[in-house]
Amino acid sequence: MLHTRTGRNFFTDGALETAFLARLRDALATAGFWEKFDTDWVCLDAELLPWSAKAQELVKTQYAAVAATATAALPQAEAVLAAAAARGLAGAGALLARTTARREAAAHYADAYRRYCRPVHSLDDLKLAPFTCSPPRATRTSTATTLGTWKPCAPSPWPIRACCAPRPTKW
Repeated sequence: MLHTRTGRNFFTDGALETAFLARLRDALATAGFWEKFDTDWVCLDAELLPWSAKAQELVKTQYAAVAATATAALPQAEAVLAAAAARGLAGAGALLARTTARREAAAHYADAYRRYCRPVHSLDDLKLAPFTCSPPRATRTSTATTLGTWKPCAPSPWPIRACCAPRPTKW
């Protein structure tokens, strides 16, 4: 199962979720995870990237809407204020400087969120960035299984196909 932090299903497409989990399971098998921990389950706390894979509507309605409004309105306000400052209206120069700074900040804002958004057409477009991993401290045949100590994973995102591949450092 793959859930968001709020407990909702991450994927709305059951076939895509099944394929994603199969790829993750295969990556863990390739890394020898199942044998190393003598288990058939794992709990990962991870980020699935890009954000647009799940939060496309949030990106459109909040981030993109703010950026679009600011980048459309502020240049027009800047032009009016530039004309007012050229005529010598009191305070127009200071207001023009603030408006220019706001327009530049809006452009940086748009650039910042766009780096985390890109089209997702297949599983190959997704990256899994694990924060922590908790293998169980029990065998497959145990009746009482407890979570092991949460241990940090590598901080950088890796493609799902390489997730949990043998790393130079231990968990």
